[in-house]
Amino acid sequence: MIRLILSLAFILFISSVSYGQREINMVRTFGGAWFEKDSTALSQRQVMEIMYMNSDAYREFRTAKHYYTAAGITGFAGGVLLCLPLINTIGGGTPQWGLAAGGAGLLLCTIPLTLTFKNRAQHAVDVYNEQTKTSRIKTRFYFQGNRAGMVIQF
Repeated sequence: MIRLILSLAFILFISSVSYGQREINMVRTFGGAWFEKDSTALSQRQVMEIMYMNSDAYREFRTAKHYYTAAGITGFAGGVLLCLPLINTIGGGTPQWGLAAGGAGLLLCTIPLTLTFKNRAQHAVDVYNEQTKTSRIKTRFYFQGNRAGMVIQF
């Protein structure tokens, strides 16, 4: 009987610990950000799937992802336009420095897009984490005399 109670207490404790670690962490990097949950790296698609049940966080993260996509497209186009005159120069032709200036301008446009992505994604993660903190199951164990008692609080 004691083994059964201790086994049940251990299972409840393990499940409450694993249930309580539901926060998503965002780590900002130079070119964007990466996400992790329970020390596991997450892609942006996985973060969106996790946030799907929280409509406010999902909507904010979806908007952030649009900014990330726009920054990627703008950065790629700017990089191509910047490299074309350099490749032309290496090949022996006359460089078109107007293309290089346009490419540099597009690359500069990616900076505010990336910053907006980071800020909106951080806000979405904060909204999601705040929601999970308030809805998490709290478990509390206590011992009374010779008997083990368990209380699960919601």
